[in-house]
Amino acid sequence: METTISNFVDQWHVWTLQGSYLFLGIAILLALGYFLRMLFISEKSLKYDYINKYETRLFWYSLLSITISIGLLINSGMMSFFTSGNLFEFVISIFMSGIISTMFGYAAYAYIKYYHPSIIEKKLTKLRFSPRVSPVSGKEMKLLTEMEEDEHLTKEMIADEEGFVYEYDVWIDEETGHKLIEKYDAHLHALLCTNCDFRTLKEYKETIIKPPTANEDGVLTKFYKCSYCGHLEKKEGEIAALSSVAV
Repeated sequence: METTISNFVDQWHVWTLQGSYLFLGIAILLALGYFLRMLFISEKSLKYDYINKYETRLFWYSLLSITISIGLLINSGMMSFFTSGNLFEFVISIFMSGIISTMFGYAAYAYIKYYHPSIIEKKLTKLRFSPRVSPVSGKEMKLLTEMEEDEHLTKEMIADEEGFVYEYDVWIDEETGHKLIEKYDAHLHALLCTNCDFRTLKEYKETIIKPPTANEDGVLTKFYKCSYCGHLEKKEGEIAALSSVAV
């Protein structure tokens, strides 16, 4: 019986070591795949959306894989350290490596949930408002203000902005008049919480206060909650009139 347990423990050491390498490889592939894909996206608005949609999720999967790899590596090291190879040492190694990997996992979770959103928002802001070069004149284009851009947007686009659905940036080549309109999904990133100053304020509910009619815009209220401090906020927006949507 003792020989059987000892053989199992020896084999377990090999399995955990191989598993550690496997999950470390998964983490590297996830990160590498993300950065390689981003390198092939030349358009800044598309790169913005790609980062916004996938960076947090893929980084979390990568960190989770690293956490599992660390736990398995620690367990394998402990099993190789123990010489008797009995069941008690096996249970102790599982317990201790589980505690340590859980600590690493919580640290990774806290980073992704509370700190990474602010970091990624700075990256997105820099990407979104970095200079655009006109493909016609080769000169730097001008980014219009909120007031200036409205004459270049359709009624549907303006309604999207007022309803916090999409955001639009309008860039103009002042020499040739070439125009570039970029669209950004307003739901893809969290807002800045005014209470804790973390970018962890997310929409959880919306209520239509006044339904739109054929000729009048409607009104809706969006409710936001901070996942870090629990702070609640609400913002009002407009819903485009049915006639403008049908055009």
